[in-house]
Amino acid sequence: DRCACLAPTYYAHGYKSGLLVPLLLGGSVALPEHQNLDDIVSWIKQLRPTWFSAGPTHLQAVLDRLQSDELPIEHSLRFILCGASYLPGPVQTKLEHILGIPILEAYGLSETGMICANPAPPLIRKPGTVGLVAPDEVAIRGEDGHLLGRGEVGEIVVRGPRVSPGFG
Repeated sequence: DRCACLAPTYYAHGYKSGLLVPLLLGGSVALPEHQNLDDIVSWIKQLRPTWFSAGPTHLQAVLDRLQSDELPIEHSLRFILCGASYLPGPVQTKLEHILGIPILEAYGLSETGMICANPAPPLIRKPGTVGLVAPDEVAIRGEDGHLLGRGEVGEIVVRGPRVSPGFG
């Protein structure tokens, strides 16, 4: 796999999802010379990434750019990973239709990295959610410190080997 590193690497999302993860998994990283979205079609053709990670605002801009072209885009993408915030359903649906690939929503924290993600097809995705929990412990804690049940509102707590020391 080849990840197009689009997010700034001085932020956790860009550094972890766009640089560290692909390299740790034995893939490669492609860095567009310019990250101007007007050039997205040309850098996708030139760099031939198989995936990239971006937030909803960035994906909305990608959608706007791709919708302005009348011709279908030729690409090597297998999926797009979306993090940072909720991805509106219409953006996801339209981008998936134009590109013919899934957009996988994920959730993580700077201190932990990705802790939940929707799986790639053929596994079942649930758009609008952050998907399946990674092999860490994730729970919801109430104001009194006790763990809450499914559907309860509280603070997200994570425990596991990927949690930065001092945050456990």
